[in-house]
Amino acid sequence: MRAGLLLPKVRAGTNWLASLLLGLATLTCIAVAIEPLPDALEQNSATGMVLLDRHGARLGELRGAAGLLSEPLPAGQLPERVVEALLGAEDRRFFRHFGLDPLATSRAVGQALLAGRIVSGASTLSQQLARQLVPHERTLWGKWREAVLSLRLESSLSKDEILRLYLERVEFGPGVRGIAAASRRYLAKPFEQLSWSEAATLVAVARGPGVYDPARHPERVLRRRNRILQRLRDARRLDEPTYQRSLSEPLRYQSLPRAAAPQHFARAIFTRKIGSLSRAPARGPSVVTSTLDAELQREVEQLLRAQAASLLSHQATALSALVVDNSSSEILAWVGSPDFFSVEHLGQNDGVLALRQPGSALKPFVYGLAMERLRMHRATLLADVERRFVTEHGEGFSPQNYDGRFRGPVLLGTALGSSLNLPTVSVAARLGVSTLLDFLRKCGFDSLTKSASHYGLALSLGDGEVSLLQLVSAYAALARGGEYRELVAVRQQLDPQGRVLVPQVTPGVRLLGAPASAMLADILSDERARAEGFGHHGVLELPFSAAVKTGTSQAHRDNWAVGFTREFTVGVWVGNFDGSPMLRGTSGVVGAAPLTSEILQLAMRGRSPAPLVAPGALVPVTVCAESGGLPTPDCSARINLSVAPGYEPHGSCPFHGRVSIDPSDQTLAGPGCPRAQREVRGRYPQELAAWAQQAGRPLIPQQSSKRCPPVATEGLGYFRLERPRNGARYVIHPERSADSQALVTAVQSSGELPSIEWWLDGQLVGRTVPPHELRLPLRAGEHRLEARSPLAPPVRSSFTVETIP
Repeated sequence: MRAGLLLPKVRAGTNWLASLLLGLATLTCIAVAIEPLPDALEQNSATGMVLLDRHGARLGELRGAAGLLSEPLPAGQLPERVVEALLGAEDRRFFRHFGLDPLATSRAVGQALLAGRIVSGASTLSQQLARQLVPHERTLWGKWREAVLSLRLESSLSKDEILRLYLERVEFGPGVRGIAAASRRYLAKPFEQLSWSEAATLVAVARGPGVYDPARHPERVLRRRNRILQRLRDARRLDEPTYQRSLSEPLRYQSLPRAAAPQHFARAIFTRKIGSLSRAPARGPSVVTSTLDAELQREVEQLLRAQAASLLSHQATALSALVVDNSSSEILAWVGSPDFFSVEHLGQNDGVLALRQPGSALKPFVYGLAMERLRMHRATLLADVERRFVTEHGEGFSPQNYDGRFRGPVLLGTALGSSLNLPTVSVAARLGVSTLLDFLRKCGFDSLTKSASHYGLALSLGDGEVSLLQLVSAYAALARGGEYRELVAVRQQLDPQGRVLVPQVTPGVRLLGAPASAMLADILSDERARAEGFGHHGVLELPFSAAVKTGTSQAHRDNWAVGFTREFTVGVWVGNFDGSPMLRGTSGVVGAAPLTSEILQLAMRGRSPAPLVAPGALVPVTVCAESGGLPTPDCSARINLSVAPGYEPHGSCPFHGRVSIDPSDQTLAGPGCPRAQREVRGRYPQELAAWAQQAGRPLIPQQSSKRCPPVATEGLGYFRLERPRNGARYVIHPERSADSQALVTAVQSSGELPSIEWWLDGQLVGRTVPPHELRLPLRAGEHRLEARSPLAPPVRSSFTVETIP
């Protein structure tokens, strides 16, 4: 009777429970359908950057604003042993459930009811991932939300995608997230190289980094690791020998000290200053395989730290260095300062990227352009004499050499190798500042953003701000025969989705032809070219052929040295980050050059250097040491040089000639003069005449002998002006300097004319000796030129100069 009354109540209760469960299931399905995927899925889980060297060795790390270190897993690649250990320990039916495991849930509920407390968890990996993505309180509502999100993840993602997200986001300790970061951080190896024991150890720690902390509770970690290994053996994932071997492995899990990455280099990549990728991630990168060579990087850092101490006596506190592989354009070493963490010396400034004045380090590019545009070569005669240049604004510019001396006639090789200022400015004036500035920008010096009129001719002496990065890039182009390429800092990178990103290769740009590049390399590697300015056997001498150039900015605020072989280019900057000057006399030879020499030798260690200049790129020539012309029997000093084919000098030496001298008064004698002596005397062009006289050079007399004067008829059948011809018309460009558009005179005669006076529009403008070349700046208007010689009647020509409208 009572049973009959009870049955309807039981049925009613069962129906009520069934309705409740059905309603909950319906509500859950609706919630799953409308639940959006969490925003955290779209966010970059890699908030920091691990920097690897070119061989995969760990250089260090940069952490993001949240202080987290994380690495993505490569696309399509999961750590097999870790996955097996994880599923065995946390979710054995992962591939058979749909986000919730009813069997595990029932077991956990039953154990809790019997024990009166929670004995084991029932969360699947999908639920654990949901909890990581959207943290919640441990309430019934929170667990239901976790279940809904877990089902939503399972409906939208594959099982492999869920595993990947879990393994990238699971915490392994303070600030360390993901299996890849944990493997490198705690086991010092990539996850692909983990043993079964190590994989089980990481899975054990991931269960609860606080509870299973190997530093504080190694026995707990060991017990759980062994339990995971046993489950793998029971599930026949491990055979007995592998299982026993894995059990016997000691616990190697250790908290390694965090490596300090080459901070300046890492920041340059992280902030996209260099090494930009074809598809950069929206947020910071994660795992970067850089081009650095870890061993060379450490050695360069040590050299700079050691040198920094010795340079304090020169009032220099900052040094920077850059090493580049010329064939690949890859950066092998980058040191922005001796001590990144030095507050006193502003160590976080990066001297590789800082803009400073390069001084004479820009000169090779001035001469390279002159070789291309003006067909200059190593034996080209230049004048190192005091001269005043007038700027476009009418201001005077009178450059001085570093040592305050003027050397008179110098060959281009000596002018460049010994870093003489006057010849460089003269060459720049002939090129034009605008032309030079355009070329320097093409060479990668894009920091020269101001106008040509702002820089003026001082640009050729380094009066403009460039970086060590730009300078080394440009010199590496010279080492490659004139081809400029952007430097490469990154070989590959894993983005937050594990995709491998490879930097785009930028096509090279031809700066100079191979002939000009070869001639520059030959000059910069020749001790003879440097001897006039720096002496012999200095710090620029290396045990192999290398081109080296130094530079010092105004007031000794910066000094530089850049050197290259066919294989490598090395650049060093020395100075102070606050811009204060160094001790006077601290040139590139004192500060930067010794470091450049040592670093270049480190880079070349174990390498057989290739010839700096390719065989056949240059041909030997013998010239007069003073004039650069082909030597005559009267040239007492001759030198052997090399120039590119097609650049060989053709004219004979114009400086040295044999004339008759009246010994009674040292005047120019005519034929048949008693006791006349034939002597070698100098014939210097106008711009060198004053120097030659002051230097005491034996010159052809300007005065004729009264006792036996030369006669105009002696061997002289004709005398005429070849340039300018009578009636000639010239056009000048208003934007080019007057000096670069000068008219060079030329005469022809059947006999030798020892001297000529030049009169322009009735005014004496100069005196010349053979070959009688006088530079006349062109000015608009009609002009009359007269050439007067003591041996012939004067010759005249009229010409007109017009300006391009």
